[in-house]
Amino acid sequence: MRGFVPTQQSTVDQMVEMLFKNNGPKATDRILDPGCGPGAFIEGILRWCERHHVEVPQIVGIELDKQRAENARQKFLSIPQVKIITGDFLHDKFEGQFDFIIGNPPYVSILALAEEEKRRFRSRYKCAVGRFDLYMLFFERAISLGRKGATLVFITPEKYTYVQAGSEVRKLLASHDVTDITLLEEDVFPGRTTYPTVTRLRIAFEGEHTRIQTRNGASFPVLLPKSGESWRHLFSNDEVPEITGSLCLEDICRRISCGIATGADGVFVKNIEDLPEYLEQHAWPTISGRQLLPTSSKVKTSSVMLIPYSAESRLKCLEEIGELGDYLKQPDIKSKLAMRSCTQRKPWHAFHDAPQMADLLRPKILCKDISDNPVFWIDKDGLVIPRHSVYYIVPKHPSQIYRMAEYLNSDPVKAWIFANAQRAANGFLRIQSSVLKRLPIPAELARSLPTENDGNRNSRQMKQFMSAEVLKVA
Repeated sequence: MRGFVPTQQSTVDQMVEMLFKNNGPKATDRILDPGCGPGAFIEGILRWCERHHVEVPQIVGIELDKQRAENARQKFLSIPQVKIITGDFLHDKFEGQFDFIIGNPPYVSILALAEEEKRRFRSRYKCAVGRFDLYMLFFERAISLGRKGATLVFITPEKYTYVQAGSEVRKLLASHDVTDITLLEEDVFPGRTTYPTVTRLRIAFEGEHTRIQTRNGASFPVLLPKSGESWRHLFSNDEVPEITGSLCLEDICRRISCGIATGADGVFVKNIEDLPEYLEQHAWPTISGRQLLPTSSKVKTSSVMLIPYSAESRLKCLEEIGELGDYLKQPDIKSKLAMRSCTQRKPWHAFHDAPQMADLLRPKILCKDISDNPVFWIDKDGLVIPRHSVYYIVPKHPSQIYRMAEYLNSDPVKAWIFANAQRAANGFLRIQSSVLKRLPIPAELARSLPTENDGNRNSRQMKQFMSAEVLKVA
């Protein structure tokens, strides 16, 4: 059942029109609907044929779920041209090739797959790279089953057009004729924010331009790159300023990463006013995305994080941390910590992700992980620990932190991020380290960087952390 999302009739009819645009089916043609579910697209094809007085072609629906497959089989029992197969589209063998392919592939993140499933997919599919989704593999499998000149129309999330895991999908599609990419309204699937996109392509054809249809009604041709780079910047008529330079942000930074994920902020994160005095020596100022205020350029927080790690990012044993260990061993707190998924591979009092203290305790630049308007803040003393809703950027050369922050907050960078970042709900952007690392650095800024690599730790901060003598609050 996983990944199944029903498609509304209006969307189905729109996609069937795209499928047969300037090329209606013949009775001898074969049409494939992979992951057909209850048969919404098959019904759409039948409606189209009746409306255009066209003889029904041969239609094959493939469905993994036995009950849905049987329901579809009974629905089309009186139509001999329709055949429903119960099977696994991504792994089973199917006879013959197809002239038309249409569908709504299942959206299943790699996070929902078992390790054995991941291995099987990676061994078979070129598109199973990084944090892939099953709908990406449906593209690859469907194309392999299409005849030369066959038309494919899929509705999927738009993420494949720009996320790093979609690079192989983009290479694959760009090697064929992608005729149309249509960005649909967000409410196409009620209750889900998927930013649905309809992709139409002609298999094994050479194409020139792809017609982009945006959500605001604009329509224009673009030339898709074949290298696998993001297509996101192509989906807007707005001109994205070109940033020229041979370096990326990753080249001039020690680290670009998401902040600490404890897996139990209710245990490890406290308001400074509620913190018992005996725990102060284990507490560090911490900040979440919500606490970064666009109305202020300062990093201010009244929250602290209890950290059971050494300056070398080693998890301390309970005896080493004394009062903090006694606090964590309280039955109700210990039971909460032990229930976290990370404890299957780590001690029960560990964080979900081990903190990189040597980088966290440096001068750094902070930004929210989700924002409608990207803003960057400076933690000049390097004393604030970012939480998992904050990204932190540690420059190799701390002396350049102000110039870097000024550049990151500039209009060209904002435009670049809008063109390359992943979409979140309600028009917000999801800012990820994989995107930030690729941000071009202009030659002028690159030339101003010191030639020596500042690799020394901030000894004062490290000494304070190791001795844990004072509570540090920003």
